[in-house]
Amino acid sequence: MNTQMQLYSLVKKLYQANLWEDYWDNDIIGIQLPDRKEPVFISILGKAEQNFGILIYRNLEELSYFFETSKRAEDREFSSVMELLQTRKCISLDFEDRQEIPKEEYEKIKASGITFRGKKAWPVFTDYKPGYYPYMIDENDVPFLIAIFEKLVETANDFRNSLQLYEKEQSTYKMLMRTYKKDGLYENSFYTVPEVVLEGLLDNEIDHAPIKLTEFEMR
Repeated sequence: MNTQMQLYSLVKKLYQANLWEDYWDNDIIGIQLPDRKEPVFISILGKAEQNFGILIYRNLEELSYFFETSKRAEDREFSSVMELLQTRKCISLDFEDRQEIPKEEYEKIKASGITFRGKKAWPVFTDYKPGYYPYMIDENDVPFLIAIFEKLVETANDFRNSLQLYEKEQSTYKMLMRTYKKDGLYENSFYTVPEVVLEGLLDNEIDHAPIKLTEFEMR
């Protein structure tokens, strides 16, 4: 199985799992892979609205952008969607209608041999970095996404049974975490988010840049 087939096969499993039926976007899941220094953090979108997807924060620095975006959204500081996206730093997997996905994405899906059908069922990957246009993921990110999605499929399903515990016992600085070892075994725990990450970012840490109307924004 080639990497694109692996990737889209896992994406289809995640879509079929309907994780947004149980998870809110602030029910963040942490996954620590044995070959990475920091955990990866996943937010699942769709329960509060009909925009289904997954946000992948590759480290704690990127996670701080999640809390910054949440803080500014709560304070109603954003005047447009594009302004909100300028505080996003992560890889997103969004599920869109067939006619809304870029030609390049469609060609990748078709070449993988994995089929997608229906409304809000076609995957689109986007890499976000403040101060830059949202852009397609690099091919070098594919092995990382495969490794994460392989673990996320089982981890998110297993944690579904713990969401009630999660809601009762976690505070705003704790999240469900699964730590994988090199032998394939894992441990579940609550992960305490460092206070400096919870505080988000200082204004001067975000690269402000004028953003003109793009094909992405038009979509």
